[in-house]
Amino acid sequence: MAEGKTKGITGSLMGAGGLLVLVAALVFVNVLFSQAGVRWDMTADNMYSLTPGTLNILSKIEEPVTLKVFYNQSMKTVPYPLKNYYNRVMDYIGEYKNNSNGKIAVEKIDPKPDSDEEEWALKYGLDKVSVQGGETMFFGLVAESADLEEIISFLDPARERFLEYEITRAILAATNPKKKVLGILSALPVNGGPMANLAMMGMGEQGQEPWWFVSELKKTYTVKTISPTADTIDKDVDLLIVVQPANLGPNTAKAIDAHVQAGKNLLVFQDPESVWSAETLQNRSRPQRPESLEPLLTAWGVGMDLGKAAADLEQTTLLNNRNMQREENPMWISVAGEHVNREDQITSMLEKMLLPVAGVWEKKESFAKGLEWKPLISTSKQSALMEAFRANIGADAIRAEFKSDGKASVLAVRLDGKFPTAFPAGGKDAQEKQAKEARRATVVLVGDTDMLYDSYYMQKVNAGAQVFPVMFNDNLNFLQNACELLTGSSDLIAIRSRGKFERPFTRVQNLASEAQRKWLEKEQEITGKLQEIRKTLDELERQKDPSGRAILTDAQAKDLSRLRDEHASLRKELKEVRRKLRSDIEVLGIVVKIINILAMPFVVALFGLGFGLYRYSQSRRG
Repeated sequence: MAEGKTKGITGSLMGAGGLLVLVAALVFVNVLFSQAGVRWDMTADNMYSLTPGTLNILSKIEEPVTLKVFYNQSMKTVPYPLKNYYNRVMDYIGEYKNNSNGKIAVEKIDPKPDSDEEEWALKYGLDKVSVQGGETMFFGLVAESADLEEIISFLDPARERFLEYEITRAILAATNPKKKVLGILSALPVNGGPMANLAMMGMGEQGQEPWWFVSELKKTYTVKTISPTADTIDKDVDLLIVVQPANLGPNTAKAIDAHVQAGKNLLVFQDPESVWSAETLQNRSRPQRPESLEPLLTAWGVGMDLGKAAADLEQTTLLNNRNMQREENPMWISVAGEHVNREDQITSMLEKMLLPVAGVWEKKESFAKGLEWKPLISTSKQSALMEAFRANIGADAIRAEFKSDGKASVLAVRLDGKFPTAFPAGGKDAQEKQAKEARRATVVLVGDTDMLYDSYYMQKVNAGAQVFPVMFNDNLNFLQNACELLTGSSDLIAIRSRGKFERPFTRVQNLASEAQRKWLEKEQEITGKLQEIRKTLDELERQKDPSGRAILTDAQAKDLSRLRDEHASLRKELKEVRRKLRSDIEVLGIVVKIINILAMPFVVALFGLGFGLYRYSQSRRG
């Protein structure tokens, strides 16, 4: 008996000793790897490792770069989450130094109040942010190389996903004095300034800030405003961005055509129904339909029905309707997953985009020979083309009229090759010469402009006197990726579009789409019957004498009573169908979340049980 107890105690001690040895070994390995500068990033998207794009940029640095990090490390009231983020930032910057072949130096600067360091922070224009206790602090970065410098005024934890992009962009800007030139031509006031439409309505010239994307592009590029009536496009414009090409001058389309013929790239955002215009101008004045590029599109064999927009039952967006009730609107398309092209550099790493009331690009039979057609963003097969104005009538009405042909539609497309001119010159010989002189170019066509407006991809968070953007989708990433690629640099694309630190339950989203398809047919059947009954009821109600009494036979009166009862019953059934749809989605979500949450503890518990049984069997044998 005593011997059995001794063995049990010995086994317990050995188990405890083994655990201590394991812990000690892990600590030793961590210390050893940290001293050796070795890191093992086990995250799905290598979130804590530098991307190949950054490594490629670092390998090309010729002049030394100093990264100066301004952070009030001695301040005791710095919030704990910000302290943790600072540590992560410094670890990340250490990766830049380790992979730069000695070209990058790092300086930590503590800008204490009334110090020279604080003066420098203010001279650089770094943001002074309020923290607990009413104190203010700095947390910014300055990249310096020779006589160039680039500033990140505040390293916002909310933008951690874009940390590598911002640091790498700052290094590029500090080492490349000449910026690429973007030209922006738009019928919408994307560049800010007075809104002529409001002045025309007698409301005075009300100023407007530039759309956020313009300010972001100016951090990396030289941005020029091109007039919608321009006769020529400046030769130094590397990329022309056209946003809603309406009301162009008589020679502007020719100027855009000449830009493409010269081998320069083009990015077009064309919208059949601008939600921004309708909301901002309160339906009183809207830019005309963008028919001005029709000659170019016709020459290329590409088209868009400007009266229609896509509706997609698998990629809906939750909105408030006119009655301020939440509903899933199929004409506000939240594109994700397989509907974003994973093979193209522009979209390969994007996760989710929002396109409110987007048009569809069509590849016609006359599509120009020698051009390549590469869809970038598409609808699901549960989609349809509908009159664009129907986006405002509510989700129920859209579903009632929805008829899918079972085919996906293209919302954004990339065209590569030699583009035929829309304005051929002279006779046959002159045209052949013109065709030979045409250079290869890339044109990206997007069926929406609203995706560029601030409110449809970001929220502005006020922190004292500062305003910080919080992105909730990849709309801006799409634009920046396209600009990087179309101006000849693709290194920043994979950097910017890093994986997210949060993981959505994509299985729930897929199951929700299946549930939606399951109930849609039943919902449409009931809605159709309701419309027929309502029509019959209206006809019966019209059969009244001058006093307002209905002139009905007994049979008609019975039919009227029956139809009213059936109408009420169908409305009740329709509500039940929609309730079951919501219930199915909620149950699916709960089940999948429980599985995801409990799976790991179950595996660990199972492993522990197995290990315990093994130890028990070993002790019994001993």
